[in-house]
Amino acid sequence: MKKKRLLCGIVSAAMAVSAIALPAVSLAEEDTITVMVDNDQVEFDQQPTIIEGRTLVPIRAVFEKAGASVEWDQASLTATIAYGENTVRISPDKDIMFRNDKAVALDVPAQMINDRILIPVRAISDALDFGVTWNGYLSTVLIATDGKPYRAFLGVKRGFRDLTAVSDFYINGSCVNNEADLNGDGVKETVSFTQTTDTAAAEMPLLVINGSDFSDMIKEEYQSLNSLAVISMNGTEKQVVIVENGDVQTAHFYTYDGTELVKCGENPSISFKTRLLFDERKYVLSDLHGLCFTDIMVTGSFYEYAEDGFSYFKLSNAEDIAPRVLIHTYNDNMTYRMIKTDKYVPGAYKGAQEFETINSEAFTQFTLLDMYVSPQNPAYAEFYIETPDGTRAVLTPYTV
Repeated sequence: MKKKRLLCGIVSAAMAVSAIALPAVSLAEEDTITVMVDNDQVEFDQQPTIIEGRTLVPIRAVFEKAGASVEWDQASLTATIAYGENTVRISPDKDIMFRNDKAVALDVPAQMINDRILIPVRAISDALDFGVTWNGYLSTVLIATDGKPYRAFLGVKRGFRDLTAVSDFYINGSCVNNEADLNGDGVKETVSFTQTTDTAAAEMPLLVINGSDFSDMIKEEYQSLNSLAVISMNGTEKQVVIVENGDVQTAHFYTYDGTELVKCGENPSISFKTRLLFDERKYVLSDLHGLCFTDIMVTGSFYEYAEDGFSYFKLSNAEDIAPRVLIHTYNDNMTYRMIKTDKYVPGAYKGAQEFETINSEAFTQFTLLDMYVSPQNPAYAEFYIETPDGTRAVLTPYTV
């Protein structure tokens, strides 16, 4: 149950939901709604609209884009959709439709607007078993004709921001800012921080808050220091983030009670390569784990912040999205190992010695043929892909 709650929470604004429980949409009337069918945008002569909190889309444009036939009978005021073995009949102002002559309830009645029938998004799934996902960040309906719901793109464009971007206060050796309200009492503490690759050899104070020197604590805990930040994980309390140097950096989270630095629970640390992303609520995405460089969330691991520290989760159904064509829409600057092969053996590439190093910006579109998530270490995933030129390869996250 907690994984399901995490999924709903981590994409709270980019709501990745199954077609079974598509929620009411909170959206301004003037916002433009985009509909994608199998990653191909639908063009409308009558735009989708919102009625009683439900998004309604024109049936002809959507279902014809999906390969169905749509016929209109003026005498009975009924639209008939035929797709494979299924036939669906829909009439305006009715709160039911008929699939193979069986009544199916609609969230809100179908509407006739400018000679076009519109139905609620959820009915798309109920009609023909299509996978339907609402991406609230991008105001986009994602429809998959193979029935596998898309996992909405995590909203990195707006939802997740880099550690440096969410910090009230940040020092990495160049940023000069020596005041920050660490404990949320409205009074700024005076802070000084020393960046060093060797804390044991450093003679200067490493971290001083309101005149209190935390150098001994730092030397005992860490061999090196990269940066220090002050953020808010939940919009109220502040956390002090001390980042340790290394090929893989580690962010350690503390609260400051006015006199002491206290670790955030039993699991207060997250490792990352170059980027640590926050949704500014309580979820964190490490670029070592989260893989979201395409227009849908492929897979990944996420951290949930709570009183006992960070809990680690993965999407249990990540493999269900393959095969699928993916389009690159956001440059997250992630690096991958690329092992070219025409034969794929799931789980066999973690220790591969021959590989190319490739950045996510090299991809604009590819077909995800298969994928593997390690049951022992869900941070490890493999993606078997085919590029537009026919090259087949396995991608794995680059780690040292």
